[in-house]
Amino acid sequence: MLPKLKDVIDDRLCYERLRELRWSEGVKCPYCNSMSHRRQGQHAKCEYLHCYQCKACQRYYDDLTNTIFQDLHPPLKTWVLCLGLMELGIEENKVARELGVSENDCRAMQKYLRERKGDNLFAFGQTGMLSSMSLLRQKGMGS
Repeated sequence: MLPKLKDVIDDRLCYERLRELRWSEGVKCPYCNSMSHRRQGQHAKCEYLHCYQCKACQRYYDDLTNTIFQDLHPPLKTWVLCLGLMELGIEENKVARELGVSENDCRAMQKYLRERKGDNLFAFGQTGMLSSMSLLRQKGMGS
């Protein structure tokens, strides 16, 4: 039996790619746009989610602040996989099974993502590195 994609996709890789895309020109405060910050370690809910404090406005933020993924459940890798499977045109019931969520939850996730299709980080799930096949190849599981 083949493993589920969500068990193969790596949380660390998702957050690293998010940071590459979001902070391509350096970490910038989402509140005041200052490039001056202190790294505050990892977020309590995920070891791969980096936290920062702006030296200019003193506000705290993390890699997900002011993105389409802020305050969402389930984990980031589930949303990334959902995006990738949507782009591949996989049927909703199959996506739900792959993600390990109900069809209603899957429908709600896909609706949420479609409504935000124009947002900057929507492309995050569509990048070659995060496509399902690319991730499988990186893990040595694809052809």
